[in-house]
Amino acid sequence: MNDTVVPVRRLPFFTNSCPKTLMLSSLKILDFSTLLPGPYATMTLADLGADVLRVEAPHRPDLMRAMPPFDGDTSAI
Repeated sequence: MNDTVVPVRRLPFFTNSCPKTLMLSSLKILDFSTLLPGPYATMTLADLGADVLRVEAPHRPDLMRAMPPFDGDTSAI
């Protein structure tokens, strides 16, 4: 089984007025979800400082990668 590991990038959700240490900075999350609620939840956790590692099966891609809006050829969701 050759799963693909995709690190989730942190979005610029917080402003400079927020504390330097994010609330969930000591939390590590493994994301195996495939539909919108799961990836959205882990993106929110990453925005709050959690270290998220996303694992996708090559034979079952995340359907949200094909949905608009797009940033070039990549889905922005």
